[in-house]
Amino acid sequence: MMSLIDFPNDDDLFTLDDPKAEIATEFVTQVGSCLQEAFLQRKADSKLTQQKMADLLGVDRSRIHRCLSGYHNLTLESVAELAWAMRGRPEFRIVLDEDDELGCNFHTIATATATTISVGAGGANVVDPKASSPATVAGQNSVHWYSK
Repeated sequence: MMSLIDFPNDDDLFTLDDPKAEIATEFVTQVGSCLQEAFLQRKADSKLTQQKMADLLGVDRSRIHRCLSGYHNLTLESVAELAWAMRGRPEFRIVLDEDDELGCNFHTIATATATTISVGAGGANVVDPKASSPATVAGQNSVHWYSK
């Protein structure tokens, strides 16, 4: 039996050996936190309850509770529906690392370290921090990338 003394470092207890799994876990946790913060904000300003959200979405309150608990791996569609029920919209951002050790052969749409995509009724807005204005990408349920 392993005792607590046998653990080399307390920090090692909360790290994953797989960097891919660590990034995925971090992202799911971040999305859950954002949903919780948005819900608490709506609860404070407009008395929104989990039951009201459930009624809007046509699901049981327990489903809303599980989604807002932060431990449920949600689809992007579920995140968007929850945001809609809170009278909001989700935003998605990928932050690219500076090093190119992976040797990917993909074309990038921006040379900035962060590109933000806001999806709304009129399409998607792609925001490059180095550009003077966002580019609007039209289309329903899809985002089309154009490279120069």
